[in-house]
Amino acid sequence: MNLSDICILIPSRAVLPFLERSLDDAGIEFRSEASSLVYSTQEVHDLLVTCRALADTANEAAVVVALRTPLFGCGDDDLLRWKAAGGRWDFFSDAPVGLEESPVAAGRAYLKSVWFELGLLSPGALLSRLAADRRVFEVSMDSPRHRDVWRRLRFVIDQAHAWYGEDGGDLRDYLAWAQTQQDENARVTEAVLPEVGVNAVRIMTMHAAKGLQFPMVIVAGMSGGFRTTSDPVVWGDDGSMHLNVCAAVQSVDYTSVSTTEKAHTEAERVRLLYVACTRAESFLAVSGYIGAKGSWGKTLAAGTAGVPNAVPDLIEPMRVEDRGQSSSVASQSWDEWQAETAQVAEISALPSTVSATQIAHPFLPIHEAVLSEYWLAGLVFPASSIEVVAPLVGSVESGTTLGIALHALLETVPLDSALDSEFDEKARNAGTLAGLVDLDRFALLAKSVFSSEPVQRAAAREHWQEMQLAGMSPNETIVVEGIADLVYREDDGSLVIVDYKTDVGVTATTLEAYWTQLSVYADLLARATGEQVSRVVLVFARPVSAGVLERRRF
Repeated sequence: MNLSDICILIPSRAVLPFLERSLDDAGIEFRSEASSLVYSTQEVHDLLVTCRALADTANEAAVVVALRTPLFGCGDDDLLRWKAAGGRWDFFSDAPVGLEESPVAAGRAYLKSVWFELGLLSPGALLSRLAADRRVFEVSMDSPRHRDVWRRLRFVIDQAHAWYGEDGGDLRDYLAWAQTQQDENARVTEAVLPEVGVNAVRIMTMHAAKGLQFPMVIVAGMSGGFRTTSDPVVWGDDGSMHLNVCAAVQSVDYTSVSTTEKAHTEAERVRLLYVACTRAESFLAVSGYIGAKGSWGKTLAAGTAGVPNAVPDLIEPMRVEDRGQSSSVASQSWDEWQAETAQVAEISALPSTVSATQIAHPFLPIHEAVLSEYWLAGLVFPASSIEVVAPLVGSVESGTTLGIALHALLETVPLDSALDSEFDEKARNAGTLAGLVDLDRFALLAKSVFSSEPVQRAAAREHWQEMQLAGMSPNETIVVEGIADLVYREDDGSLVIVDYKTDVGVTATTLEAYWTQLSVYADLLARATGEQVSRVVLVFARPVSAGVLERRRF
C-alpha cells in the first residue's frame, strides 16, 4: 500500500498541529488537502498576520506577532531590547538610538514601505509581494515538506485573487473573509486540493471527504470534544429568534427551541461520522477513546450502539487490563510482523468493486477470476450463427469522444426525435461541446442510432436510459457495477438491454467482449428486479444506417 492510499480524517482543525508534529517526528510524508486546513497552517498564518498588521496600524499586537514570524525573524530578545529602549511598535515612529540597524527596525521599515503602496495592491497581489520579498518559498526549502508548503501558499494566493475578482473589497474585507476559513465553527465549502505524483498521507476534514473513497482511512481525534455551551441565539421553525443572555435571562421558548437545535446538531455529528467511516474501501482505523460527554468518541459510541464488536482474525487485539498500572504486552516477532504485513498488503491490493467493462476486458487476475465465474455459471448469452458489422471508415475522432457526445445528446433529446427538424442542430451542439471536428458526420452517426429499430421500439414502450446497475458476482466474491445505456420492456413483459457503440473497427475479439459486458448487465438487472432479460442488443453508429446485432437467451 502506498502512502497516497491512506487518508487521515479529522473532526476538528485543532487536531492538525499535533497530527503534523507526530507525522514529522515519524518521518512520514503528508499533505493537507482541505482548504480550511490550509488556512490553519503556520505558513499561511504568518502571511495573514502580516497583512493584518498592515491593515490596522493601531493593532500593536498584530505588529509584534508579524515581526516574530519567520518573514522578519525578530526574536524575543530583539523585541525586548526594542521595548526596553523605549521603542514604539507602530512603524511610523523613529527607532531608538543605537537600534537603527536592528531586525525590529528593518522589519518596521519594510512594513512602512509596503503600507504606502496598499492602495495599489489587491489582497492577492499583496500576498504575492510579501511571499516574494520575504523569500517565503525559498525559506520553506528547509522543510522536508516544502512541496506541500508551496502548494498551500499558491492556493491561498490564488483564492485571494479569485475573491478580489468576485467581491472587489479592500484588505480588511479580505481578512474578514479569510478568518471565516479559519474559524472552527464556520460553515465554509471545503475544497480538496489534490497533487498528482506525490506519495504522501492525505489529511483532510470529514466535510472535505464527502464523495471520496480511499483504500485505508484513519479517523483521528475522536478523543477531542466540541463546544457544548448554549448558543446565544437560536431560530425557531417559524423563523422567530430566541435569545440566551445568561441562565437567568432567556427568551420564553428558548429552552424548547434550543433542545430541538441540539438534537439536530447531534444527528448531524452522527451523520458526519458515518460519512467519514464509510470513506474506507478496505481498512478503517479509529483513533481515540470514548471519553466524557461531549466528545466525538461518545458520539461514535452512541451511533454504533448494538453493533457487534467483531475484530478480524487478521489483527489480534491487545488491551491493558488495569488502566491504573502499567502492564507489559507480548509483542510480535519480526517474522510474524512481516507475515501479517504481507497479508494486509495482499488484501489491500484487492479492489472493492469491478466494472462490467473490466470483466469484459480483463487486465488484472481479479477481473479474469470474475469473468470465469460468469462463464462457469452459464450467464453469458450464447453466440448467434452469423455476426457481421459493417466497418467504419474515415473517422478522425476517437471512439471515447464520440461516445461522450452521443450520450450527452441522448440526455437532452427524446428517443423519438430522429425526424425532428432541430435534431441536426442539437447534435452539432453536442458534438461541439465534446470537441468533435466533423460535426456533420457526427449528426449522421447520432441520427442512425436514434433511427435504429431497437431505439425506436424502446421509444414506443416503457424504457429507462443510463440505468445504474450493481450487485454481487455469481460466486458473491466481489461487487460488480455498470451502466446500461438503454433498457426497455418488451410486449411480453421481458426486459431488453441496448448498448450503443461508436468504435472505428470491430473485431471478433472486441465483439465477444461486448457480449460479455452485456451479459453481466443482464445478470445484474435480472437479480435486482427478479425479471427476465430476454435479449441484449448492440447498436453501432454508422453514417448511413446503424449496425444492429442481438443475442437472445432462448
